[in-house]
Amino acid sequence: MISGQGDGCHSLMDAYDATTYGERIAGIYDDLHAERLDTDATVTLLAELAGDGPVLELGIGTGRVALPLAERGISVSGIDSSPAMVDLLRAKPGGERIDVTIGDFADVDVPGRYGLVFVCFNTIFGLLTQDDQVRCFENVARVLADDGVFVVEAFVAD
Repeated sequence: MISGQGDGCHSLMDAYDATTYGERIAGIYDDLHAERLDTDATVTLLAELAGDGPVLELGIGTGRVALPLAERGISVSGIDSSPAMVDLLRAKPGGERIDVTIGDFADVDVPGRYGLVFVCFNTIFGLLTQDDQVRCFENVARVLADDGVFVVEAFVAD
């Protein structure tokens, strides 16, 4: 249903912001796109780029990518705006060992420098404005090691 048609109905996007996405779908997230994602290939590439680490994942969510990276001995930290998603990460084996900061990854301040910062599976589009995306890139530049790599995995829009 579309807002503004005078029928009193609201669209699904009403009251949507960066904090609501994960909270609304946390319970089904791991199953939602499982068949469409090649997590093994993603983890292999990121592990090669990470070198000795450490790495920072923007939008770490339930740990689909972070946990397999950590299993390879890479030091992984993350940022996520959804406590519900991070609760699911924490409930998985090894999830309690990953340092996660709750907040908007466009703005949140994390300590340290990272050899790899990455954002997977279109999560960059959770930043709804160009200004948000620019702040994200500025934030990444601040924490990225001099020889570090920033990876954005996203579809190419038509």
